[in-house]
Amino acid sequence: MALSDALIKLGHQAKELEDSAAGARQESEAKLRARTEELRASIAEAKSDLDTKVDERSAEISNRWKQMRESVADGFESLRQNAEARRSDRAVARAERTAENAEFDAEAAVTFAVFALRQAEYYVLAAAVARADADAAEASGNR
Repeated sequence: MALSDALIKLGHQAKELEDSAAGARQESEAKLRARTEELRASIAEAKSDLDTKVDERSAEISNRWKQMRESVADGFESLRQNAEARRSDRAVARAERTAENAEFDAEAAVTFAVFALRQAEYYVLAAAVARADADAAEASGNR
């Protein structure tokens, strides 16, 4: 999946989460439960997609994620200094490989973000179902 496609998918997931959360109070309990089950399947699919990507290049991903976290932790100044040092001694082939690695990291991060959004939507709907259960219990006098 190209990075632009992954970002479009992430945008659609974010919009679905927003719409789902906004409409959760108006939907019937049956619809909420059905949507929750759909999301469970969707989460399983997203997790499977993520696991597949991770399995394909797990050692490489692990190293890149570690490097990315360290890079962010070091701050922008460190990034600027490293970029200047790399710029001065990097060949075109190495720059191309670095760009491909960064694109792969971005795709993996977007795939993870899609998974996280699905998880968030599931929990929003689960909260709505729990609220509906609590409201129903209170209305029937079962406290």
